[in-house]
Amino acid sequence: MNFITLLGLELHRKWVTAKRYPLNFYASIVFAAVILILVISGASYLSGGALSLQRMESLVLGYYLWTLTVGISSAAAEEVVEDAKLGTLPHILTSATSLFSVLLARKVVLVLYQLLVVGVGFVFINWYFDLQIRFHPMMLWVFLQIVVAGFAVSYLLGAIALVNKQMSTFIAFVQLLLIMVFLVPIESELSLYIPVSGSMYLLRSLASGIPVEASQMVLASLPSVILFMLSSLFFHFMYKQARRRDVVTQL
Repeated sequence: MNFITLLGLELHRKWVTAKRYPLNFYASIVFAAVILILVISGASYLSGGALSLQRMESLVLGYYLWTLTVGISSAAAEEVVEDAKLGTLPHILTSATSLFSVLLARKVVLVLYQLLVVGVGFVFINWYFDLQIRFHPMMLWVFLQIVVAGFAVSYLLGAIALVNKQMSTFIAFVQLLLIMVFLVPIESELSLYIPVSGSMYLLRSLASGIPVEASQMVLASLPSVILFMLSSLFFHFMYKQARRRDVVTQL
């Protein structure tokens, strides 16, 4: 089975699930918007009501991209554990399609779903706070950098989940680290050498109308690409180790 066919099947599965349980979709939008309103209101209160528009825009961008990345980063580990519990993991392992490809297709579909959830909430928050976030075509490239970094973290966690299915506490710790990266900006070009952090630096610059050089875009892309390549190699290594020790499907 080629990847396009697999992607189509996963899209159909997600569509059927979303139609059957629509409350999850609406609840995700409302929950994310309410939490963000509370965060901004709390930050305004702590700063004496002097929270600048630029800081508010940074919070909005960071929060929604963190929400998107959290879903991606934990996807592989959660899918491995869930399939092991349901007993479907052995069927995936014995199919003609590799586990790596199955998880990749599921993450791509998850990105599309999360984009819809985040997009609706972002439009509402942008209107509610009367923000002035400017859209620039280069933002799409920066967004892709963040998605690639999210895939990388996902495969790292998924690799560990192959040999250790009790991952909930560790995943929560990683998500806490991610929120620090997204919401605590490093306002210097040093961030370009750090996955996600450099992308957020460029994204905030573009949203504020500050021009970004092509060299900066390329430099910010490298950490995410390198991390993805290393995490992919680590996933394949851990998969072979788990198969050798016969612990892939064990809970």
